[in-house]
Amino acid sequence: MAKSRRSPVRVLWVDDDARYVASVLPALSRSFTEVVHTTDPVEAWQKLTTGSFGLVILEVLVQEPPAGLILCRRIRAEPTLAGIPVLVLSDVDDRFGFGLKDHLDRDGFLPADDFLDKGRPTAEIVARALSLAEETDGA
Repeated sequence: MAKSRRSPVRVLWVDDDARYVASVLPALSRSFTEVVHTTDPVEAWQKLTTGSFGLVILEVLVQEPPAGLILCRRIRAEPTLAGIPVLVLSDVDDRFGFGLKDHLDRDGFLPADDFLDKGRPTAEIVARALSLAEETDGA
């Protein structure tokens, strides 16, 4: 079996659910050149403004809600970062029944490019992340 090609994109993953991150991080790390993880939206902002990332994976419930949502909006409002795709990977809909994925709108309430529930299979999460990264990398 041929080894799949790694995406050259650096990923910033913002999530404070240690058990979940530990279960998905190995698969993401096999698929991308580098996956930088943080549990802190403030640290994430610092990394974004001083580093070079091609994809952000974000839990909107990170730390004190709505810190993740605020970070997503800050990314979109900053011209140098606005083009970075954001994949929201969250259990907000399962936990609160809010239907946040119904509010996905790059210029609206949840200004992300895609939304996946944390309950989705890891292979699907990786595939969606790779798809977003390729769309941007090829643009």
